[in-house]
Amino acid sequence: MANCKSSKITGIRYREHGTRKHGKQKDKYYYIRYMKAQKRHEEGLGWASEGWSEQRANALLFEIKENIRFGRSPQSFKEMREMNECARKEKQKAELENLADRITVKEIYDKFIIIYETETSPSTYRRVKGLYENYINSKLGNKRLKDVTVEDVQNIILEVSTTMAPRSIAYIRSVIQLIFNYAKKHDLYPYDSPTTKVRVKQEDNKRRRFLTKEEATLLLEDLKKRSIDVHDEALLSMYSGMRAGEIFNLQWERVLWHIDRIFIVKTKNGEDRMEPMHPLVKEMLKRRYLDSQTGYVFKARNGGKIKEVSDTFERAVKSLGFNEGIIDAREKIVFHSLRHTYASWLVMKGVDLYTTQKLMGHKSSQTTQRYAHLAPGYLEKAVNSLESI
Repeated sequence: MANCKSSKITGIRYREHGTRKHGKQKDKYYYIRYMKAQKRHEEGLGWASEGWSEQRANALLFEIKENIRFGRSPQSFKEMREMNECARKEKQKAELENLADRITVKEIYDKFIIIYETETSPSTYRRVKGLYENYINSKLGNKRLKDVTVEDVQNIILEVSTTMAPRSIAYIRSVIQLIFNYAKKHDLYPYDSPTTKVRVKQEDNKRRRFLTKEEATLLLEDLKKRSIDVHDEALLSMYSGMRAGEIFNLQWERVLWHIDRIFIVKTKNGEDRMEPMHPLVKEMLKRRYLDSQTGYVFKARNGGKIKEVSDTFERAVKSLGFNEGIIDAREKIVFHSLRHTYASWLVMKGVDLYTTQKLMGHKSSQTTQRYAHLAPGYLEKAVNSLESI
């Protein structure tokens, strides 16, 4: 090997670093040489600054030669490192298993919920906390993680299946999974969550109802009287299809005035998209731009990012009676209904589904397909496209 020097000990070589020092001397990188199966092998060990020396290298070389001589393992430095790493992992696994023998679900939950509060919206935090305290803690809290079985999780789900909607039941399962995932991520539990083998009924929770133009006008007028911020958030969603989270993430540098586009990042499906700026949206943003030209377009009271939709929106919907007498959650007007309204209006105006998919940022065309029935005369057009015999 180039620039290598032989040490005073046979089978030990080294090279000196051009500039780096170890003490007063130049730092040295050590190598060992030995014969195995009538072939010469050379392996790099490490720097003197990492603890290697001629004596240490010689001790290692002697051990490898003896192992080759008597047919034992390890017979190379590489094999030795792999065996040490394997032993380290086995020891770590044993320590985790020992910890899992003692730690309870409640102890993990107490650690998890403190971190979770900082990572999610207040409403989601309250929901998770409530579900744990009301449905999980009494059944699993005092159990050791290793003792929680698939049957334990299924029993909780069976108990609430007659009184709760499928979506709420799925949330309970998710909370249990979050706790176990936290434990595994933080090396407190070495196994998979028992929830991986538990299935719950999936509910079709896709929004069905959208606002008519008249309802949209009434809503925006009502919101304007209550809060100009919530009014502007609603208008932006209604005329761009932006989700609440995308609106709260929006910063002024992503409002591209020169091309009338909004650059949307951190979308639900993980892909960025460019949304054309509707004239009403542009007018609203210009008004807001006079007041705040940096940071978030919509700011919380402390100047930071808003975490959830204001209760003002729900109060406005209630005052207008939009959800009066409606039981099916899919038919109720919530903030996300504004995004659904945007897509519905596009299709009703004759915008093709492919374009609608791109504007909505849907990853799959199947998601957009549910708006197909709103296209004016789309079934008639399909039939009439056939040539006469």
